[in-house]
Amino acid sequence: MRRALPLFAALVLVCGCSDKNDDGGGGSGNPGGGPSTTPPPSGVVALAGNWTGTSDFQQNGIRYISNLTATITQTDRSVAGNVTFTGPSLSGWTATLTGQLSGDSPLSQFFGNITMLGPATSGGGTCSGQVSLSGQTRTNTLRWEAPTMRITPTGNSTSSTVCLGDVFTIVWILGR
Repeated sequence: MRRALPLFAALVLVCGCSDKNDDGGGGSGNPGGGPSTTPPPSGVVALAGNWTGTSDFQQNGIRYISNLTATITQTDRSVAGNVTFTGPSLSGWTATLTGQLSGDSPLSQFFGNITMLGPATSGGGTCSGQVSLSGQTRTNTLRWEAPTMRITPTGNSTSSTVCLGDVFTIVWILGR
């Protein structure tokens, strides 16, 4: 019995230290203490956190690519976020996103709206565009697409403000 008691105590200690159901507080199940990859109650992908990637589109037969960073928050199926484009083709642009996730982890679908705001191509002022993006969302990668977006002058922009106009085949690919 004396030998069994220390063995039992060691077993309880080891079992109590597991981070199988990690809540994002660190440990080997969630290195660095970043966002948890444990799916929300609905079972969709855990999307909250910081992302980096690219945005590309086509206009007049030319493909434009820009780097971007995104910070996304999530409440179960609802997601929201802020995006900063770091160049080269959309340097100085920002975007906000809101949307919903469907499906079960490890592969969910995103459906949402993006509003972009940035400097004019020429003439001063600002330009903006809105688009509905959708696509695959996984724990560490996402690919969202839209067929077209119109980027036009906004607010107090002068009549000399020149914006991109219609852009086609918009694709965002991000990872973390």
